[in-house]
Amino acid sequence: MKQLLLWLFVIILFYTCSQVIRPGIFICRDENVISDMQNITKAEVIYSLTKGRGQFADLATLAEVELIDPAFASGERDGCLFVLKAEAMPGRRAVYEVSAKPKSADELRTGNHTFYSNETVGPEIYELEGTEQPRVTMEDREPKVGLPVGTARKPS
Repeated sequence: MKQLLLWLFVIILFYTCSQVIRPGIFICRDENVISDMQNITKAEVIYSLTKGRGQFADLATLAEVELIDPAFASGERDGCLFVLKAEAMPGRRAVYEVSAKPKSADELRTGNHTFYSNETVGPEIYELEGTEQPRVTMEDREPKVGLPVGTARKPS
């Protein structure tokens, strides 16, 4: 019985490692994306209050001024695509939106979520199903789809 349990443990361990550790292949993990999104949001606030004079910056600029990891400058990291749009329009306040989604559509390995945040939702990161994009306007910046990470979903 002990040998059977030992072999079962070894098989489970091998399977888990084969799904997580693959040379040259990165897997977009929700926990990592949420942490990365929070870091980008903090960097935007710091940039706006210091170097940006009230304006926000794109990923390349945030990396250039060393507020985020330089690996973000390309918009790709660990199997995820990050998109950051910063806008400043005359007569309106500066805004930014940041989203992240898996680079691969392989739902079994990378999940099927998009994450989103902007300047008005503060430290909250919204999780959206699939590739659905939040519906926000310049006047109403609160996302109309998705839920803040950590919010319990209603049973279907």
